[in-house]
Amino acid sequence: MAEVMGLLNGVNYTDTIGFKTLFVKCFGTLFAVCGGLCIGKEGPLVHIGANVGVICCFLPFSFSKYLQNDVTKR
Repeated sequence: MAEVMGLLNGVNYTDTIGFKTLFVKCFGTLFAVCGGLCIGKEGPLVHIGANVGVICCFLPFSFSKYLQNDVTKR
């Protein structure tokens, strides 16, 4: 959750958002919960939601070209 807050405030973390991060975060959370670990529910889901949101902005549809422009997003 701290990485997402930093990204929203303008800090550029490398490899924080992307397919690899989404894959690792989803399966890591799944296996941790299945293993009985107490990981909390807000932190992993915020990061997964941020990854899905950014990936949806870059889908090859006509409406997503407006979301890729930094000026239009804000």
